[in-house]
Order: sequence, then structure tokens, then C-alpha cells
Amino acid sequence: MLIEHVIAQNQHEIEVSRDEAQNYYQTHRQQFLLDEKYIRFRHLTTNTRTAAENANREIMSGQEWEEVVDRYSVDPELQLRHSTQLWPISIAASDLPPVNQQLRIMGITERSPIIFFRSQYHWVQLMEERTEGEYPDLEWLIPQIEQWLKLEKTRRLTNAYLRNLYLQAESNNEIDLINVNELESLIYH
Repeated sequence: MLIEHVIAQNQHEIEVSRDEAQNYYQTHRQQFLLDEKYIRFRHLTTNTRTAAENANREIMSGQEWEEVVDRYSVDPELQLRHSTQLWPISIAASDLPPVNQQLRIMGITERSPIIFFRSQYHWVQLMEERTEGEYPDLEWLIPQIEQWLKLEKTRRLTNAYLRNLYLQAESNNEIDLINVNELESLIYH
């Protein structure tokens, strides 16, 4: 609770500006090279084959993805959110091995056949891919970098606070140091 209080009292110190994140990216650009293929894909899960087929037909006829997901998906909010993110191929739909396998062999905008797995019907459509060795889009990275920098600032702030507490207690002779042998004798006897 103390650490949460310290963080709340020092919010202005841990804020990260877009410029800070961009400067960090420029300084450490080489660290952001993709180490595997990344993909952005649409994944639709339904409870019936008919719903999966209807959704697939509506996408083919030009219906908006958001409308189709809202109408047919068993979890529209999650599937909409996931469809906006880039995923490493190794973890894209990794909880659904047949779906992940389809994603590995598909081309851009291609839709998979309907897959029955764990009592539900799935299909995916590959929307974008980034190959290993490419740099990701800066717009995709900036929010993540901002979060990392904020976590780092928070860690430094709390460590400094705890270090100052320790030094203050030490200078006030509020810390008792016991030699290891004495401590062991207290514990084991």
C-alpha cells in the first residue's frame, strides 16, 4: 500500500511523453527488429457451422468486419480487439493449434476453411504480415514503449524511496545489525 501511495503522489514523475518514447526507439532501434514473423488476422468463433458459413459469406460480400463479428462471434469484444494487433506467429491463436497451423500457411486476405475444434467453429483471415528482420511500425510500438518507460520510471521511483527510507533509518540508528552466527543461534535454539 505504501508503494501504491508513493506512486499516486508522484504520478507526474512517471508520465512518459510521445517524444520520450520516440527518442527511446531511435536510440535502441536495433533491439526492435522482429525476431520472427508477425501477423494481424481476423478470427471468428461461432457455436454453429451455419453461423460460421454465414459470417464467411458476409465478409466475402463486403460486409464490415465489426458488424459480422458483432452478429456471429461468441466473444465479439475480444475478437475485435485481437484483430487490431500484430501477433508473433508462434503465439497467434496458440491455444487453438489447428487455427495456428492455418495461419502459418495462408496468404494475405485469404480466409481459412471452417475448422471445428473444442466444440466450436472457427475461421481466420490473414490481414497483414511482417517478416522476420523487419522493423515494426512505430505507431504500433509507441504505446508499448511508453508503457515500458513508465514501468521503468515507477521502478526507479519506488527503489529510490525505499533506499531513502533505509538510509534514514540507518542514520537514526533504527536498524539493528546482527552477525550471522548470532542470528543462527537465535533461530535454531
